[in-house]
Amino acid sequence: MEEKPALADFKQQLSQQSDIQFIDVSFDVETTQWQTYLQDKKPTGLQLISKNQQETSRKLGFGCVPMHLIAEKDGNFIKVRNFAAAKNVLLEKIQNQ
Repeated sequence: MEEKPALADFKQQLSQQSDIQFIDVSFDVETTQWQTYLQDKKPTGLQLISKNQQETSRKLGFGCVPMHLIAEKDGNFIKVRNFAAAKNVLLEKIQNQ
């Protein structure tokens, strides 16, 4: 949760990049709290909630949260544990286009 403000700023910074889509997956058990967060903060990007954290984690191949996945055009994923590293990877990919 502490990464959310920096992530929101980064999403806004890249909002004009049509080839970049942000998808947030929540594991909140209390969906009312999650829905309240969405209404209050109005985050950009697609907002999803997992009904089964274990299955979602297994299918996406990660064991801890937060986890940042960068999907490449060829369908491969880059898994990055912290936001700062994910931001650097994504900015580098944009610069190398």
